[in-house]
Amino acid sequence: MSLVIDKYKKETNMDSLWVKVVAVAFAIGISGCGGGGGSNKVDTGSVAQVNKAPTAKIEADKLEITAFDAITINGDKSSDPDGDELTYQWKFFDENGVQIAFRIKTENGKAVYDDKVITRRSFHFYPEMWGNYTVELTVSDGKLSDTTKQTIKINPHTRDYPEASIAGVITGKVGSVLWFSGEQSTGAIGQRINYSWQLTDKPDNSQAQTKNDNQPRAFFIPDVSGTYELTLTVTHVDNNLDNSTSIIIKVDDLTQNTAPVAVVKFDERNFTLGEAITLDGSKSYDADGDVLTYQWRWGDKPSSSSATLSTNSKVAQFTADVIGRYDVKLLVSDGVSSSEKVAQINVVNVNVAPVANAGTDITMNVNDTTILDGKASTDPEKQPLRYKWSLASRPENSGYNTLDNPSLNTRSDFTFQPDVVGEYVFNLKVYDGQLYSNADAVTVTVVQNTIPVAVLPEDLIVYSDDTVVIDGSKSYDSDNQSLTYTWSIKSKPTYFFGRLTTQGSKASFTPTENGSYIIQLIVNDGEQDSIEETMLIVRETPVFTRVISGRFVDQLGNPIANVSVSGLRGNEVETNANGEFSLTLQSERENDGVFNSIDLMYTFRTEVNLNLMNYDEGDVDLGDFVLPVHQWKEITLTSCDGYSGSSQVGLTFRTITLDTPQLLFLTEINKQASVDGAKLNVLLPATALTGVYNTELKYTISTDDGKGTFTHEFQHDDTQLDVINLTVCEP
Repeated sequence: MSLVIDKYKKETNMDSLWVKVVAVAFAIGISGCGGGGGSNKVDTGSVAQVNKAPTAKIEADKLEITAFDAITINGDKSSDPDGDELTYQWKFFDENGVQIAFRIKTENGKAVYDDKVITRRSFHFYPEMWGNYTVELTVSDGKLSDTTKQTIKINPHTRDYPEASIAGVITGKVGSVLWFSGEQSTGAIGQRINYSWQLTDKPDNSQAQTKNDNQPRAFFIPDVSGTYELTLTVTHVDNNLDNSTSIIIKVDDLTQNTAPVAVVKFDERNFTLGEAITLDGSKSYDADGDVLTYQWRWGDKPSSSSATLSTNSKVAQFTADVIGRYDVKLLVSDGVSSSEKVAQINVVNVNVAPVANAGTDITMNVNDTTILDGKASTDPEKQPLRYKWSLASRPENSGYNTLDNPSLNTRSDFTFQPDVVGEYVFNLKVYDGQLYSNADAVTVTVVQNTIPVAVLPEDLIVYSDDTVVIDGSKSYDSDNQSLTYTWSIKSKPTYFFGRLTTQGSKASFTPTENGSYIIQLIVNDGEQDSIEETMLIVRETPVFTRVISGRFVDQLGNPIANVSVSGLRGNEVETNANGEFSLTLQSERENDGVFNSIDLMYTFRTEVNLNLMNYDEGDVDLGDFVLPVHQWKEITLTSCDGYSGSSQVGLTFRTITLDTPQLLFLTEINKQASVDGAKLNVLLPATALTGVYNTELKYTISTDDGKGTFTHEFQHDDTQLDVINLTVCEP
């Protein structure tokens, strides 16, 4: 016959027993309930026989399983030394020793289990609640009996554990207050949860700690740049089952640009055909506070879909016209860095789950009442909803128990009256007759009076040891109670030994050392402290800059690409295909000589220095600047009368530009020339004055006019060599 827990039996004189059954709920199928197998008795004639007791023995295919799994248990190895027929009686006890009641499951009066009659002395145990169970078997031969017990361990199913969830930023700045929420964490049915926050990883030299670490919302203040790992553990109040999740936060210094983070909010569920789907990117953020730009575009979507994205900066919307998956991408940019998020939307042609909306968080007085209402919950198919409110978390000293037995209700609202100060987290699920929604959470913060708020100015960068004054006078209290101010330095450079001077709402100090200073303010209204507010002040060595930009062209106005442009303390850049460049020079001194010139390298690694002394102070735009290109020169070297020197002479060419005197060629060109021999081809800058001399300084080199220099001009047809005649003489 089939035996199952009677979850519907009304209370009797076994109240405690049946209440336990409702909580445990398992099914049992049994075979061989009556007698056991037959026996072959030996005819002993008239000799009196002494009946011997049978032996009970329990066998199970497993002694440890997970809830909702099954165990086959049998008494087949039970025996009777006299061969008497045995009867079997099975009982179950929970871990508290309370016997678990069950009833026969019948169909038309006939015991049925798994659509077949059970003929063996066995049953199937289907536990739905975890814990340690004891199965007891008593076998009897009609006169004597024997009892044995076996413990079976049932481990929790995944659905028995709470679910931990963290919402918060994944980037931040040193000294900023970073808040995180665990309010969307949920317990198993009927279970409240406790919260525990911990920084499980942080930079080696960090002293940061979590605050509010046993509350639904917590924060920490990063004191050095680097990577932090924040872990939330939620634990059931009643059975101590727990679960954890973590989030990684990248923290940068104030002076470093932090990439923005794209965030797309939408109902994370299945959608139906023809439903308008809205995606909200307004929760995207930038740790530097930079203004963001938003760009929406399709990723993948069904090939037959003609859906179009309707975008309005932070929000995008479309109507699904084909069943399948739609990927929508959001790219946000702060002008320097960007971030992309992909939202995946599944469109189906079946009933989809409704969406619970528990409303916005509330702050209230402990002596007041408030109404929590889920009327903003929706169902895509417009089916009527039922509402199930439950209490996820309450203050440790609270006895609030109105929602200890959550149930579905046609009313969307209920009245909440707190009993103590603290945070209460409520979960709402809605049901459309087929599917439950995901839980949505609302937090009610109950106060004796309104908590004051500390307010500080924006973070600051300074470049000297002048006194910094910090004004906290914009701090406020909603009850208009007077405030007191508590100032402190939470972090400072190692060799800073100064102190904070405070006077009411203002504080000051002198940042004598380079580095980061974190100033903290807490205000008090006579009853409660505010949440800590911080301000980061960074002292740096001043950095002065000069931006040099322009476009390099040749004598015909053609752009010169790939010119390397650099400064003594500036980045190296190259001109683009249009000859354009922009180079930033930097120095710790305002009038440093590094601002006075830049170095160029172009055709055949020619090095040129461009003097900027004739330009006004500040940034320089060179405009279209002509660089002498290199062209081939044909050099002949003829000996003078009486020359008896070497037949091979080293020639050194040193070039000075004619039209742009601020250009200085740094590279000399050295060649070996044959005296009265073959002509020498040399690549020299066009439009320049070139000096030539003997590399070994043993001979004199002169041009036709008797000078040691010659000029040459830009040739439009570079296939025609420019002939230059030189003469070599002995001193």
